[in-house]
Amino acid sequence: MNTPPDETHKELFLNGYLPAISSLIILTVSIILDLNMQGFQWTQRSGAVIIVLGAYVAYIDVKRSMKLINGHLYIQTKLPYKIIAVTLIVIGTLVSGYGDLLI
Repeated sequence: MNTPPDETHKELFLNGYLPAISSLIILTVSIILDLNMQGFQWTQRSGAVIIVLGAYVAYIDVKRSMKLINGHLYIQTKLPYKIIAVTLIVIGTLVSGYGDLLI
């Protein structure tokens, strides 16, 4: 029986953890900018970027979950992708909607 190839740690880092780390950096920088510069609302704008990064992680999860190998369809879902995607989308939505009240 053929088994689908496993995902490497590098792919998980690049497609899952790197967007999460990038979101944290973007949020931190936007909060610092908001505290130092008045009127630009960087925190709210960073929420939209975090949502996009969450959607990217969800897209990668869906794209990688189904593989056709020798006429057999393998469906593999990776829990870390789902957790990261949902977390980024929820945090991004909250920051985008209430970012001005947080700072």
